[in-house]
Amino acid sequence: MEEEERRAFTENRRMPDRDRQSLFDALWKHWHPRLEVYLRSFYGLSLEDREELAGDALLKAFERAELYRPELSFDPWLIAITRRLALSRLRSQHRRRERTADLVELGSMVDEKQLGPEAARATGSPLGTVKWRMHSLRERLQRQKEADHG
Repeated sequence: MEEEERRAFTENRRMPDRDRQSLFDALWKHWHPRLEVYLRSFYGLSLEDREELAGDALLKAFERAELYRPELSFDPWLIAITRRLALSRLRSQHRRRERTADLVELGSMVDEKQLGPEAARATGSPLGTVKWRMHSLRERLQRQKEADHG
């Protein structure tokens, strides 16, 4: 982008809708495929993730154009936005996987049929109380798992 184009980009909110749409279309046509290629470097993103994140980055850049300084190069600014979105997506995916793995592990460790007197002795509670607590815990974990996965 030339400096004149970058200045127009920063002031896109003042443009007539038709010109603004034209500017966004040109930005999309030029950058969307490039951002998808860049996003391939983030292990763990699916093709759908890459397509969605490339579009989200362009939309975010366009919506926040007034934060861009036109005297600076446009490329690193857009790449930084894309990178932050990709890392955020990967972190949220990782947390979801961790939570699911923890729930599965806890659920497998806590089998009512395998609870014995040693579990009750370890807590100082009667066996029936420990079984009731574990049953309640499993139900809460199941509800949380369902809430996390929609």
